[in-house]
Amino acid sequence: MRFTAFALVLQLAALVLFVLSVAGAGSIGSAGPLGPSSPAGTASCSGSAAVIVGLLVPLALQVARPARTGAPGLAALTAALVLVGGFLVKYVIIAAGQLVS
Repeated sequence: MRFTAFALVLQLAALVLFVLSVAGAGSIGSAGPLGPSSPAGTASCSGSAAVIVGLLVPLALQVARPARTGAPGLAALTAALVLVGGFLVKYVIIAAGQLVS
C-alpha cells in the first residue's frame, strides 16, 4: 500500500512538472485544456476532474484507515479510479495537442 501511495504522489508531481514546463515553454494554449474545463471536439473533459478522480481520491483512499486494513473492495475501487483517471489525463493531454495544432 505504501508503494501505491508513493507512485500516486510521484505521478502527481510529474503531472505538475509537465504543466509547468508546457506553460514555461510559452505554450499557454496547450496548457489550457489541462485546466478546469477543456472542450475537445465534441467531447468535453476536465483536466481537474481527471486529477481529482485519478490521483487525489485514490491517494486519500490509500492514506485512509480502512484502506490499510486490506479491504478488497477499497483496493478494487482505488485501482479502478487510478485506471480511469490515468486514461482521462492522457486523453486531455492528447486533446490539448489536437486543439493547438
